[in-house]
Amino acid sequence: MLRCGIGQPQKKRVPIPVPQPNAPHRIVFANEKGGTGKSTTAVHVAIALAYQGARVGAIDLDPRQRTLHRYLENRAETESRRGIDLPNARFAVFQGSTTAELDALAAEVSEGMDFLLFDTPGRDDPFARHVATGADTLVTPLNDSFVDFDLIGQV
Repeated sequence: MLRCGIGQPQKKRVPIPVPQPNAPHRIVFANEKGGTGKSTTAVHVAIALAYQGARVGAIDLDPRQRTLHRYLENRAETESRRGIDLPNARFAVFQGSTTAELDALAAEVSEGMDFLLFDTPGRDDPFARHVATGADTLVTPLNDSFVDFDLIGQV
């Protein structure tokens, strides 16, 4: 007989952060599997939003690969070298060791921004989980393979 959980022990509930007034819309690109297109999608979304006139902040949570950061850094260097003005994002790489440090960096990067994007590493990561709990939009790219579909069910 199904009792719909009545009288059953409740799972510990994780408090969901409440968005602050005038806070940027937080978009998190996350998937525990690498190679799914998280960074590529984050780059395209950041630049597309910037071309639409939005003020965009971006934080790369993978200090080892730094894919999002490298792209935006190269774009800014090209802009400077060629003397052209391209829509871009304010960006940083998180290299801290606590969620408090991550929150401080997010506050710094997001000041005055309309959007704040997070590119996460392709592995289970406590900082990726932290930003995902506060996401307004969570984007989970995946490849069309049975392995990827199976993995997403376990995330």
